[in-house]
Amino acid sequence: MRKRLLAIILGIAVVMAFSPVMVFAGDSDYIELFTPEEENSIWYMGEYFYGEYRAYDTWLDYSYSTLPTVVITDSNGEVVDTIVSDTAVEDRSYTDYYLKFDIDRNFHPGQYTVYVFAMPMLGDEDADISEFDVPEKHYNITIRRLGTPASVRLAAGRGKVTVSWAEVSDAQKYQVYRSTKKSSGYSKVATTANRAFVDKKVKKGKRYYYKVRAVRAGNGTVYGTFTAPKKSGKVR
Repeated sequence: MRKRLLAIILGIAVVMAFSPVMVFAGDSDYIELFTPEEENSIWYMGEYFYGEYRAYDTWLDYSYSTLPTVVITDSNGEVVDTIVSDTAVEDRSYTDYYLKFDIDRNFHPGQYTVYVFAMPMLGDEDADISEFDVPEKHYNITIRRLGTPASVRLAAGRGKVTVSWAEVSDAQKYQVYRSTKKSSGYSKVATTANRAFVDKKVKKGKRYYYKVRAVRAGNGTVYGTFTAPKKSGKVR
């Protein structure tokens, strides 16, 4: 896996003028990871990842600045994203960094590893630091997809339609949409933390289609997939 990571970082190195040969030294004291605090912390598709870390001026003794570089890999060791800091650490000090990236279509549910490297920023493209270790720390995260409500039930009554559904793990709220057509014309009629909604804005003798989705507000709002449209009986 580390050779694959090395190849990706060296791809950026052409622009950044990094050394062509490097070795990784894991769990380095030159890097501190602050958040997330829990190993295998859970994140959801559609939100953004947020983390904080500190990098020390690792390469001052060799007259190089330190430029933190983040590499995110999936469970197979394939690189999903690479983030190079735009601020270097200099003058034997440390700098605190905020890491933020969207959990978008490049990601899929599963386990990922977030690596933080203290890379040397070289001014001389011919410099050879192959005998040095590149400090690195990492943590694992788990990405999930917010589920879809199951067992949607409709009960048409006198002047109302009651919509109910099964609970979705980690959902905070649910949105209920309604239409008089199966495939179009839906509008939101409710946002609720409950697992049922009574729709009283209906007309006698009419049938309605409903669909429901889960919602979670964390680092950004995450929406689950809608249930398949379900048709009510006639309103009495």
